[in-house]
Parts: sequence; structure tokens; C-alpha cells
Amino acid sequence: HLMKTDPLRYGYEPQCWKDTRELLKTKNEVLIQGGNRASKTWLAAKLIVETLRDKPEAVVWCLHSTLPSSIGMQQPIVKKCLPPEWRNVGKRGRIVNISWTDKNGFSEQVFVCPPLEGATVGSRCRFLNYSMEKSVIEGGDCDIIWCDELVPYDWVETLRYRLVSHRGKLIITFTPVNGFSLVVKDYMA
Repeated sequence: HLMKTDPLRYGYEPQCWKDTRELLKTKNEVLIQGGNRASKTWLAAKLIVETLRDKPEAVVWCLHSTLPSSIGMQQPIVKKCLPPEWRNVGKRGRIVNISWTDKNGFSEQVFVCPPLEGATVGSRCRFLNYSMEKSVIEGGDCDIIWCDELVPYDWVETLRYRLVSHRGKLIITFTPVNGFSLVVKDYMA
């Protein structure tokens, strides 16, 4: 029951997740590849939510191919990984804003978590997509960025600069349905 209702704290973690966690202790970027239903998305979502929960005033970006694919595939998993006490639908206020509908995902494609002790604002998570103009990501400073599936290579190059000042992490999850992409080739090299 706990594993199902609170996967952040009690969810099962296969050995490969532990390997990825170890890599992220010493590396700033990780490419997670695997077949369909290999748990890549769950791992990335859990890492995103752990950052939101543990790092004061963290800034997190989650990217997917399009807005509908973000709402349909990425946002529901992030929502399920939120601590149960944060998941109350319509939790809105001056400081906290976690509002969700099954139709539209997180309100305005962003949510703000309760602030950690001593912080003036909560961590925030924004959902973006590669069908947007790339200029929307210019100037941002992030603690962690997760790109799910088919991220264009020029986006990866630009996103790396969004992590420099926070010494942030870049996570890319990818299923090679149609073979390898230029991004995968770059990581393999």
C-alpha cells in the first residue's frame, strides 16, 4: 500500500537506479536508455521530485516533445511521485501552488512546492517542450533538467548553459525506437 500511495519514499528501486544515482554523484549529465516500460521515466521523475523536496528554492525543468506529450506522459508520473501531502488537488496560495487536472496537467505547466524550513519560497518545477521556440529557455538557471525522449541536439547544447551557475544536473531519458539520435551519438562518443 505504501509503495503505491507514496512511491517517493517507499517505491521499489531496481539495481540500475542505484547505478544511475551513483553516477550522478560525480557526473553532471546522464543518458538513461532502455526499452519501453523500462522505468526510465519513473527514475527521472523521482530524481526531479527529490530535488524539489530536498534542495531549498530549487529550480527544475522537465521537457518533452510537445505540450500534449508532456501532459499525457511526463506530468502524471511527476504528480504520482510528489509526497502525498503535496498532492492535494487545487492546493493554491501566496507561496504554494500545486494545481492539477487530468485534462491539462499542472496549471500553467508549473507548480511551486511548500518552502523548506528557512527558505522564503518553495522549489518550482516548470514543464517545457521542444516544439516551443528555443528562445524560451534562454537565461534560465536550473538545479536539474530532465529531457524525455528525442531532445534535439541544439537544445541539449543550450540547456547545458542553464545548469552552470547552479552546478546542476542534466538527465536525458531515451527509448531508441527508431535507432539512435545525434544526442545519443554524442554521449556514446
